[in-house]
Amino acid sequence: MASASPICLMARASFTKSWLWHQRLSHLNFDTINVLVKNDLVSALSKFKYHKEHLFPSCKQGKSKRASHPPKPVPNSRHRLHLLHMDLCGPIRIASINGKRNQTLVEATRTMLIFSRAPLFIWAEAIATACFTQNRFIIHHRFNKTPYELINGRKPNISFLHVFGALCYPKNDREDIGKLGAKGDIGFFISYSADSRAYRVFNRRTKKIIETMNVSFDELLAMAFEQYSLKPGLQSMTSGQISSGHDLTYAPSTITTQQPIEGELDLLFEAMYDDYIGGQPSATARSIPAA
Repeated sequence: MASASPICLMARASFTKSWLWHQRLSHLNFDTINVLVKNDLVSALSKFKYHKEHLFPSCKQGKSKRASHPPKPVPNSRHRLHLLHMDLCGPIRIASINGKRNQTLVEATRTMLIFSRAPLFIWAEAIATACFTQNRFIIHHRFNKTPYELINGRKPNISFLHVFGALCYPKNDREDIGKLGAKGDIGFFISYSADSRAYRVFNRRTKKIIETMNVSFDELLAMAFEQYSLKPGLQSMTSGQISSGHDLTYAPSTITTQQPIEGELDLLFEAMYDDYIGGQPSATARSIPAA
């Protein structure tokens, strides 16, 4: 006889949806994402079971840890009172001994910069973005709430979050573009505004950081480059001051020669390279077989 107790079955999210929320939440691990869904701690996160189908290179680079070694089955002591003295810790490499919150913040920032190929001089924007998102998903185990809910008394809505470094198109509403001029520019999303619901975007044409709400995002393009490990990003910008009133210059963009087996992918994404970073095709001549 079937049991009368209800069974809660949760559908499995698609790989694309899982990847997007993993990146939007500053590369948050999937176990915590599923806890947020199960306990209904945030709004706008669909009731799915999120998972990863393969390792993410940027996460492994930014969150690499030492491997754990289980104790030996046979003790090293050979007779009674024979002790084995070991240095279990070693010298502390950072000023703070514990600092778990700082470690979580720095690891998320490091991973975001690696994934977006962003230069280190915009680390402050990356830190602000990671802190902004972590205040909305870190779980306080005593109250089973996020810091945002503890302060504001309501669950955080995360529907407006986007992938750090994603390609975006801000509307050009500050200049006279003429009758047939382009109404939008190409930029990269780098942070959230602290004073409004606007987004902070690096405008590739003007080489300035702007705050705007009139912007659309193309996050799936970043996913395609992550899958093929061919994603260019903000590395084309040179180091220097970056603000709403300072200009930047572009470093020469190069594309490394690919293996013959990846030639078709290189040709396929060549137009994306030019559209994404404004670079030029590689000087290496490519031979295209006749149809």
